[in-house]
Amino acid sequence: MLLELFIKTLANKKSMVFVVFEGIDGSGKGTQLQLLKNELKKQKEKFFVFKYPTKKAKKIREFLTQKIELDEDEAFFEYLKDIESQQPRILECLNKGWVISDRYFFSTIAYQSVEKSIEKRIEYIKSLKMIKPDYVFWLSINPQVAIQRKLKNKLPDRFEKDLEKLNKIEQNYELLYKMNFYSKKWVKLDAQEDKKTIFEQIKKELFKK
Repeated sequence: MLLELFIKTLANKKSMVFVVFEGIDGSGKGTQLQLLKNELKKQKEKFFVFKYPTKKAKKIREFLTQKIELDEDEAFFEYLKDIESQQPRILECLNKGWVISDRYFFSTIAYQSVEKSIEKRIEYIKSLKMIKPDYVFWLSINPQVAIQRKLKNKLPDRFEKDLEKLNKIEQNYELLYKMNFYSKKWVKLDAQEDKKTIFEQIKKELFKK
C-alpha cells in the first residue's frame, strides 16, 4: 500500500513539496509555519500541516512534562514510532499538495543524541528509508535567547530549562545542517532576525521563478 502511494506521488511531482521547520523551542518555527500557511492560502495552493509529537503520542507528552522518565534510547524510539506512523498519511497528502511540518525526525536525532552517539542515530534513520523532505528550514538561535522567549509564555519543559543540553542540541543541528542530512536542501536561518526578514528568505527558496 505504501509503495502504491509512493508511485502515485511520483506521478504528480508538481504537488510534491515537503517542507520541514526545525530548531529548538523558542526559535520561531511556529511563527514561520503560520506565515507559510498564509502565503500558500494567498497563492491558492493546497497544503497539509503535520506537527510532532502528535496528539496520539501520549508517552512522549508525559515524558516532556516530566510525568514519566525515559532514557535517550527509549525516547528516541518513542519519537520515531510516532513519526513512522504518519508516513502513509504524508504520502497521501503529498499526492494532493504541499506538506509542511513542525519538526520531523531531525528533532529526534538532535534532542536524543545529547548523551548517545549521534552517528549511530543517523545510520539508523537512514536504514528506515522514510520520506525525504524537499526543504529543511533550520531556525538557529542562541539557546539562552530561546529560553528567555519561552519563559515569557509558559513554564519550560524538561529541555527548555536546561541550557547545557540546549547548547548540545543546537550543535547537533549544526552537524545535520552541514551534512545536508536526508533532505534535498537544508537552509540555515538566523532566528534572532525580524520574523518578516526570515520569511522573505524562506519565500525566496520556495517560490523561485
